[in-house]
Amino acid sequence: MKISLFLVFAFAASIGLETSRISQAAPAPLEIGQCTETYISTVSTRLIDGMTGEPIPDSGVSVHLNNGIILIASTQIAGVEASQEGDKVKVCLQKVPSNCRTGDYRGIIYKVINHRTGREFMLSNSDETCMSEN
Repeated sequence: MKISLFLVFAFAASIGLETSRISQAAPAPLEIGQCTETYISTVSTRLIDGMTGEPIPDSGVSVHLNNGIILIASTQIAGVEASQEGDKVKVCLQKVPSNCRTGDYRGIIYKVINHRTGREFMLSNSDETCMSEN
């Protein structure tokens, strides 16, 4: 299955990510098994305290990549926690859910290989998978 670059931009815009920065980065992989090189722009916890703006410890992890991909997990992942802003990574599209409702892009899984640390991890763009059209 192939995802379109439009879907990557639409998802990024829907969550408030600045798309002009994305257009200057290497494109996200669009076909299963395809990989591209990019950089980590942010590594943080999955949740941020709405009152203080501070990261919530042990809430999982989030990784923002320069190509617009945002990945999260509800658990702590050593490979993610060892990563730093500016690390060059190889990101590969692993799985795209099927039979999703139009506009529902949740559950896309990527494999990330950090060149600096040598560690790899697989994360999704959402805690949930898309809703089936059935």
